[in-house]
Amino acid sequence: MDLVYTGPIKHIGNDLLSTDANIAGWKNILNDNDRSEENKQSLRKTVASLEANRGKMVMNTNDFDITGYKIQPNPAKVIILIDNNCASTTEEFLLQSRQSKKVTLMGQNTSGTLDYSNVIQAPFSCMPYVLNYSSSRSRRVDVGQGIDETGIKPAVYLQEKDDWIKKAQETLEH
Repeated sequence: MDLVYTGPIKHIGNDLLSTDANIAGWKNILNDNDRSEENKQSLRKTVASLEANRGKMVMNTNDFDITGYKIQPNPAKVIILIDNNCASTTEEFLLQSRQSKKVTLMGQNTSGTLDYSNVIQAPFSCMPYVLNYSSSRSRRVDVGQGIDETGIKPAVYLQEKDDWIKKAQETLEH
């Protein structure tokens, strides 16, 4: 973000449906020894909110503006090449980056795997299988900005046969 920031970036948060399965799944994440204590404190708050609001949608992350970066004069233009291999957290980065006046997305639509996220694992009791399912829903969906069916569309569409690097360089030079 240091390289692309040109002003406040809107971040739209997500919600969780408070169900017994989601509560159990979020509690299970607390057993991950690789998580920092700060992260675990945040997770405990999430679990407490889920437990207090069974059957309801619970805010997982707020909507907020990202403002903590200094505007850098260089680079003056940034091209980010995208395709259907860009997914999830990468798509979050792209949603933020494309709000910059410097950034142009070029390529093909991304995967479209961000509106429903925060995967929880639920083991089957009678088999050696595990169900992975999304436990959160982005509020982008509510305002018509969902991406799961289409992915993020580039500003400049490129064909697979195109020389993407050459096209990006040409765009930067003009």
